[in-house]
Amino acid sequence: MDKAKESVYMPVRDDDDELPLRVFRSHITPKFKWFWALLVLEGMHLVLILGGYALYSLVRYQTQDNELSRTYMHGLNTYFDLMKFDTVKDFYGDSSLMSRTAESDALFAHIQKTDGVVAIDTEWALKHNLSPSRLHPEDPTKSIYQIDMFHSMHCVYRLRNMLTSKLSLEAWPRNDDHTLHCLDYIREQLMCSPDLLLQGTVNLIHFNISKGHTCRNSEMITDWAKSHHWEGHRQFLIDTVGIQ
Repeated sequence: MDKAKESVYMPVRDDDDELPLRVFRSHITPKFKWFWALLVLEGMHLVLILGGYALYSLVRYQTQDNELSRTYMHGLNTYFDLMKFDTVKDFYGDSSLMSRTAESDALFAHIQKTDGVVAIDTEWALKHNLSPSRLHPEDPTKSIYQIDMFHSMHCVYRLRNMLTSKLSLEAWPRNDDHTLHCLDYIREQLMCSPDLLLQGTVNLIHFNISKGHTCRNSEMITDWAKSHHWEGHRQFLIDTVGIQ
């Protein structure tokens, strides 16, 4: 038998009664076998190279994505969603909510769940053109800000307490600088973001008929403020300036 050829034995078909095995000649030469082996080896090398490059690219892009999305992971960029006027509310001017009652106390307790003082990434703040602010005393990568709505709510709370106080004017003057500052700050806020809703009237005295005021979502703003709140702010004030 020619040594350049090999025999391959295969089972016969069920209808083959001649021999238990049939001999088939293979025409694969040793030289051709080496070619196929080399081709398979190079294919494996190519797979390893491409796989390594794909893994490197995945890690590199994930690292870049993590850097780019770091602020998304912490929810900072949802700040811009808070700018939208997408909530409709009716205004009632309910005086009972400003008097000293359990209901009004609960309302202001809810409003003041946070003071709006937040610690946010300094790079993010400067990238979005915010004014530079005092660095976090314990984390130099963050800066301290306050959402201005909460400054105004503090002023409303103070004015309400002053107006409903049972203390005498001598014991608690109503025209102190802090209170007058608060009153003027609310004025500035109203003139900065005036509500342009055209309100109707039935008696030409009270103008309070409308389909609702289009507002920003104060609950979402509060949630965002709480999620980025600087928890140590109050203690910092106590320790440094003695504010209780």
